[in-house]
Amino acid sequence: KKQVLDMNGWLAIQWTDTRYAWDPASYGNISTVSLPCHDFVKPDVKLYNSAHDGVVVQGEFNCVVSSNGLVTYIPQVSIHSHCPIQNPTSDEFTCHLKFGSWAHPCKDLSINKDESKLDVSVFKSNWRFEIIDHSSEVISKKYDCCPDIYCSVDMELK
Repeated sequence: KKQVLDMNGWLAIQWTDTRYAWDPASYGNISTVSLPCHDFVKPDVKLYNSAHDGVVVQGEFNCVVSSNGLVTYIPQVSIHSHCPIQNPTSDEFTCHLKFGSWAHPCKDLSINKDESKLDVSVFKSNWRFEIIDHSSEVISKKYDCCPDIYCSVDMELK
């Protein structure tokens, strides 16, 4: 078996870019705008344990930009992650998803615990699988290769 978790969902990413900040009072009290995301430089958040295509954005989506420079990007994605089956005779499996940046250390990329929740409220179970438990945790780690500490969000689905 290929032991790959394939799922569709929404990936929420926010970052602040002060180049997009403005004073709402100078622009008719407009405090947010929706703009095509293809022109934005987005954080390089990747799925570390990806299988084949990893995370694939399904189509073009807009970014919502707030007057303080906060950019919100929530594209629909297909996620393909390695999910080794520990016990082939069991009816329960645990899959781990690890998201983080390859290039930006924690000092440049802030990952907040409150925003790293896995929302399964709209999960549609199928005839074969259902999510019985899930969790997420922000991890900070120093790698031998690099002087900085890197952050990731580790998610677990059961």
